Amino acid sequence: MKILLTVVSIISWSVTAVYAGMTGVKGPNEYLSALPSPPSAGCVVTAEEIERFKEEFFATKKELDDEVGGRRRAMKKWLESNSKKMQENAVDMPGFQGKSQAEMKKMSKAEKRKMAEKMMEEKFGVSMQELKDQKKAQKEGKVGANVDWAKAMAGEQQANDLMKSKDEVNAGKQKITDNIALAREQAELTKKTVGLRTAMQERVTELEKDEQGLSLKSRLEKEQKTLDKMMNEGAPCDRLDQQEERITGARDNYCSYMGPKFLKALKAYQASIETSISHHRRLDEVMSEMQQNQVGVPLPRESVGLSGLETVQDYARYLGEAYKYMSRDPSAPAGSHCDGDAGTITP
Repeated sequence: MKILLTVVSIISWSVTAVYAGMTGVKGPNEYLSALPSPPSAGCVVTAEEIERFKEEFFATKKELDDEVGGRRRAMKKWLESNSKKMQENAVDMPGFQGKSQAEMKKMSKAEKRKMAEKMMEEKFGVSMQELKDQKKAQKEGKVGANVDWAKAMAGEQQANDLMKSKDEVNAGKQKITDNIALAREQAELTKKTVGLRTAMQERVTELEKDEQGLSLKSRLEKEQKTLDKMMNEGAPCDRLDQQEERITGARDNYCSYMGPKFLKALKAYQASIETSISHHRRLDEVMSEMQQNQVGVPLPRESVGLSGLETVQDYARYLGEAYKYMSRDPSAPAGSHCDGDAGTITP
């Protein structure tokens, strides 16, 4: 059953991490370059600056989202047309006797256990009783039993190899070596690609829990509640203006502390993606090779870097929040409660 679980995991990856060589289509690099750069400051910003940022950002973001959505739909269709073949290849091995997934679902537990035992005996020359005896010997700490087991398995492998040609034996050994190397490479590449998204999420979560930041946010909320209370009680307009100034000061302090930290994390994320595009490409190539070895069907060559595009899409999600700590627009009129307009900005 582990083999089938491996197939399922590879198929799932296929839907979310595909990279090959379709021409005439934008890739991760192009979309990353098309997005606006993170602002140098995000606290005191004019409305014109924000408007320019929004126009550039949302146009590219929509195109990127459409691209990712289109590729996912294409991959879903590809999976539907190839899943049966992959399942057939997965069960086409000693012991499975070419049974389909539908047939296996109808089997009882006893029948499935019997089939698993048959597969073990035909593929590895080991009975379930021998496996149980070995497990018991390991629990009892019988080193001699482990040695005997290893010798028996080695002898069985040698016996199987004698029934094959030299080329078949070498090919089998090479395939095992290749699969191990690919699995190791896949693990390392995953850290360098998908790991970028996790790292950014951890930075943002850590920032949101920052004690000083929480204290400044609490003060800002307290000042805002005070203003609301004063307005409900009909306080004089000059006192309301004074309270507005206190809110502006609290908002400036909050943004001055949180804004630079968030933008620093955002720029670091952008830089890490720029240097990891090749890692995304190689990861998808590795996954295609692994799928070929496991189920005999590689990922389609016409597919293009969905994994890289999804990382850029994740970055864009944070980029869209670049001004979330904004405190005020210096070009906007100050306003006054005495004039009926305080002119404040709520981030």
